[in-house]
Amino acid sequence: MSTREGLRGAAGSRRTGARHASHARDLAMVVIETRSAARRGGVAGITRDARARLVPWTGRERMSRSPDVGRSSRPDFGSIASRERVPTSAVSFPARPRRAAIQFVLLPFLAFLSVLAPGCTEPRATRIAPPLENVGNAWEAAARIELAQVPPIEHPGLHNVYRLSDQVISGGEPLSREAFERLRAMGVRTILSVDGKAPDAATAEEHGMRYVHVPIRYQTISENELLKIVKTFRELEGPFYVHCFHGKHRGPAAAAIGRLVLDGASREQALAEMRQWCQTSPKYEGLYRVVATAELPSDVASRSLDWDFAARHRPAGLRKGMVDAARVFDRIEILAHRDFAPDPEHPDLVAREEIRQMEDLLRDMRALPESREHGERFDQMLGESIDVATRMREGIETLERGGEIQGDSPKDLLERLDALCSSCHAEFRN
Repeated sequence: MSTREGLRGAAGSRRTGARHASHARDLAMVVIETRSAARRGGVAGITRDARARLVPWTGRERMSRSPDVGRSSRPDFGSIASRERVPTSAVSFPARPRRAAIQFVLLPFLAFLSVLAPGCTEPRATRIAPPLENVGNAWEAAARIELAQVPPIEHPGLHNVYRLSDQVISGGEPLSREAFERLRAMGVRTILSVDGKAPDAATAEEHGMRYVHVPIRYQTISENELLKIVKTFRELEGPFYVHCFHGKHRGPAAAAIGRLVLDGASREQALAEMRQWCQTSPKYEGLYRVVATAELPSDVASRSLDWDFAARHRPAGLRKGMVDAARVFDRIEILAHRDFAPDPEHPDLVAREEIRQMEDLLRDMRALPESREHGERFDQMLGESIDVATRMREGIETLERGGEIQGDSPKDLLERLDALCSSCHAEFRN
């Protein structure tokens, strides 16, 4: 063999090797896309999406990823920016038999793998810091390390915002379209609300973001709530914006869980960010304690949870709705003792928002098939309760604007709501 022929052969081998490596990378992309399609549309969705992604194997075209993909710790295969045509002559065997093989052999195999191993799509190697030991007061543990003072980011309709990492942002509820536009500009892909109020999922979707709703209480985070929060961080696309109402207490606690799960932050660091940056109140010791000492669900446990990442939490049945409504009513009563002014003992309670949650709960319960089974009288009482709650909220909003209330005061309406609840319980509780 001549020297020229040897060089030509070596160059051809390098080109073949590079092409095979490229095909291998693209096949890995297909596996991930297949799993995503499985979540969206079952086997039919897999076949549609995966066929579109298998461009290097069909000889038709080759995809190139957006430059933005590399900025996230999770690949963003939804942001395919451009496609470069590749001549059919660039492949080494006929395209039609290869496409047939892909369609009838490889795609069903990938679909089978996706169903069998739902968590293998985007494995996370992040090691979660172990729980702290010998923690007396978790709020005091949040001072073990000292952070540099950082002011919150403030925008119209978006307050108390802290970018804790590339993947986790904590803040208050987005209050305007401009706020959602700002979140999109920050790269946010998933918004996690832990507030009781139903989030504005439609506006988020208009701006290319997904809402997930996991309302939590001020005292602690339950095991089921923790499991859903962890599953959201592990399986959905970041960056994540995590919020409650003000962005000071429940939201930062959930964001701290994200720091542990996504970033491998230490427990001390996550606690310090809650206390020293987000200003989480020491009155919510239970939230601090979850971040400090809770054993977070394993990857297997979160993968096994059958949950659809609901954009709005709805009560699981009439009984659960009544329990949730009773808790909200207790918080409204606390504020009523102060003429619905903020309570220093409960700094995150806002009267109009608590009453709005009551309205949402009552409407959700009224819409349940179970409620319709109780007949017209039950429906009438729920409808009257919704009307009373709405008038109470509107009265408080009028007072906040400095206006005068025409008709019953918010306290009178609260007594009326209490009487309706008591009558309903007496008649229908069994």
